[in-house]
Amino acid sequence: QLLTSPTAARESRQVEVATISRGIKALARELSVPVVCLAQLNRGTEQREGNRPRMADLRESGSIEQDADVVMLLHREEYYHKGDEEWLADPDNEAKIGLAELIIAKQRNGPTGVVKFTWDSKTTRFKSHDPHHSTHHSTHQAEGFGGGFNEYPSATEAAGGSTPEIHTGAQFGSPGFTPGQKIGPVAGFRDGGGPDDFDEDDDEVAPF
Repeated sequence: QLLTSPTAARESRQVEVATISRGIKALARELSVPVVCLAQLNRGTEQREGNRPRMADLRESGSIEQDADVVMLLHREEYYHKGDEEWLADPDNEAKIGLAELIIAKQRNGPTGVVKFTWDSKTTRFKSHDPHHSTHHSTHQAEGFGGGFNEYPSATEAAGGSTPEIHTGAQFGSPGFTPGQKIGPVAGFRDGGGPDDFDEDDDEVAPF
């Protein structure tokens, strides 16, 4: 936590973080915008089997979990076993290698749960998780690990060697979602203010 409060000199860090948390919540409500804040965890996860974080592990103040509408925690068990060849060689841990979890610990207006991702250390990216994809430790990761584009055929290959047919999709305004649907502004659409029609006697010239 890098934010500070103007009253920091007179208060404990816990009270200071609580003040900051309430201020951010008030800002989000006043402006009706989402505010994403990053918070550090304490070392409680290192003493716990599985090292899975909880909301109580949020550092320096319980006000963060109280004020937040959504609390998401990132977890990679492999991170806690770097260089532990015995753990890496254990067949029971094979599915955990390269696995990242986004733990939805709190969601005020929705369900909680866990979303699984694949961590690609080569590109420092989280990718869609495929439980059937073989995983390897980052030091000997397979090329295209985590669902890279190398695993997928080109459009021509997918069409059996012929040029694939281009689908224009549904017309604008049709109900539901259609893959390949036309995007962009509607013909004749104006997003600015002002009258749609100009008086012929008016000296002003229409801007379009």
